[in-house]
Amino acid sequence: MFRARHALAAVLAVVVAGSVACSSTPPAPAPDAAGADSSFMVTLERTGCGFRCPVYSVTVSADGVVHYRGRTNVAVAGERVGRVEVDAVRRLRELAGAELWELDDAYQPGRSGCRRWRTDAETTTLTLVLDGRRKTIRAYGGCEALPQAVPRFAALVDETAGTARWVGQGSRL
Repeated sequence: MFRARHALAAVLAVVVAGSVACSSTPPAPAPDAAGADSSFMVTLERTGCGFRCPVYSVTVSADGVVHYRGRTNVAVAGERVGRVEVDAVRRLRELAGAELWELDDAYQPGRSGCRRWRTDAETTTLTLVLDGRRKTIRAYGGCEALPQAVPRFAALVDETAGTARWVGQGSRL
């Protein structure tokens, strides 16, 4: 049993190392030594719009590590790493409730959930990893029927991660 755990840990280390090399977002943490799945990670990605919307992504991990990548229309371009209190991450995890998991995966013009829209809005992508489950929601901000849970949770991710220090104040239209 002891050898099997070490072999499994070695395989997981190789898989995680390979995914880090091939992925632009940090990998989810592995289960802890007690076997409990302590993984929680949320990634928020904001794309451009018809104006000067900031383009960036931010990932908040269960341990409070924040990975930011600023692209355009941000105060700080490039990658930064920060840290937030674990209690703030716990609060974020609690608010990633059932409502988000029940939403459609995409709210894009012309698709179900977005029959009417306005132009020039940004697209927000939220990816949640929680208790071994993964959910990605891609939401065009101009969709008239976009559930308010999406922009509310995205704003909470920004607030928790403290992205204003890198994105800048007032850069969003």
